[in-house]
Amino acid sequence: RLTGVEEVAQVSPSATSGKLSDKDRYPFFSRLVAPHDETGEAGAMVALLRAFGWDRITILTADTQFSKDWATDLRKIWTGPHNDETGSWTGEVIYSDTIRVDAVTGTIDQESIEQTLANIPTDPRSNSRVIVLPVHNTDAFPILKTAREMSFQPETIWVGPSAWIGRDDVGGELDWLPPYASPGWIGLAPLRNDNEYAEAFKKKVEDELEWTDLPTYAAEMVDSIVLLAKAIDIARTSPGKDATTVLRDMVYERGISGRVEFTASGDRKDPQYSVLNYGPNGWKEVGVASPKVGSASIQEEDICWASLGCSVQEVPSDKYPVPKQKLPVWVLVLIPIICLALLAIAFKYWR
Repeated sequence: RLTGVEEVAQVSPSATSGKLSDKDRYPFFSRLVAPHDETGEAGAMVALLRAFGWDRITILTADTQFSKDWATDLRKIWTGPHNDETGSWTGEVIYSDTIRVDAVTGTIDQESIEQTLANIPTDPRSNSRVIVLPVHNTDAFPILKTAREMSFQPETIWVGPSAWIGRDDVGGELDWLPPYASPGWIGLAPLRNDNEYAEAFKKKVEDELEWTDLPTYAAEMVDSIVLLAKAIDIARTSPGKDATTVLRDMVYERGISGRVEFTASGDRKDPQYSVLNYGPNGWKEVGVASPKVGSASIQEEDICWASLGCSVQEVPSDKYPVPKQKLPVWVLVLIPIICLALLAIAFKYWR
């Protein structure tokens, strides 16, 4: 907000809060991403979930503003009846809970993780195989690690946003996972673009910094710097135009993060996301998605699922099978008695 007071153009490569779309409060703010609502990552999350035919989920959040806002945005567009390109369906959040965060250290509370996981129902009628975990990576991996140590519902499909999908644990390694483990985590990350400009930049980074891959939002960071510099340069020689106005009118075809265009409120227009899955060799791109339901294109044969492994022929259901209900003992006893009574009556009158 300070830059707004001074009327200074500001561009973020990664801020996704929907509140930043309020141009009355943030008139000079633009970003290389969309907000995490129906126009951005939450919308793409619904598209991803529906690509697998799922309509029942559990949501676990951390006690942070980001996590709670993300979950709220997802609920708004998920819950209730829908009729779209995937057919008629009713989105259901069968269970939800929030894990405490230590107010002093800002770290996720270990005892709360264990208690929350233990409280999740095991009855298949009030449970889902799919758990959406909209938290940052600093919170996600302690939760996932604890779930593994507790042998928590091993068929669970953990689904996440770009806040932890495609990333590693704090310290840069997931050394608590056994070698070649396939936990089957799946979710969204910024689009891993493969245009000629992105490939050239990746090669330069690899040669000069010896990186094998770009960090999350690195491409958006580069594009935000380039676009802001261009906007300032154009505004400097264009009387009556400020850098923010110039920036939002720009269409940049040579972006490292792909084609860049802005909405009137400064959000990225028509965002695209990579769908990543964690298998025996780490994170792997298995598809792409956008905020429109029916837009997701998934290579299902490339996905590794928790407990089931890789190259599974059929996508797991979001629902656990409900066992057939057994008849009460008194019914089993009563049925033969009734049958004998009927036989006795029939025999009496037949004679």
